[in-house]
Amino acid sequence: MSKFSLLFLIPMNTFLLASAQSSFVPDSATAVKIAEAVWIPIFGNDIYKERPFIAKLIGDSVWIVTGTKSESGWNLINGHKMLTVVSGGVLHAEIAKKDGSIITVFHSK
Repeated sequence: MSKFSLLFLIPMNTFLLASAQSSFVPDSATAVKIAEAVWIPIFGNDIYKERPFIAKLIGDSVWIVTGTKSESGWNLINGHKMLTVVSGGVLHAEIAKKDGSIITVFHSK
């Protein structure tokens, strides 16, 4: 086998291994990492105010990842008891389990 033909075998073997993979997003932790990577360029580091992020698998094919709202209520702020009211929506991303492609991304209002 010549050196030239070996160059083509390596990428082909890599492709065959990758296509044999059943899922590129196998678990919720991976789905959350992908969502974070997509959200940061769009919404900035403010996304971390919506932790914890929750990932749920729908129908064994789509991961839905969302942020969470902090709760409204009485909080101690600078030594004063103040009522905090949280309004607005949460982050949302839908990610294909099979290949990791992004189906949709938005922030609800």
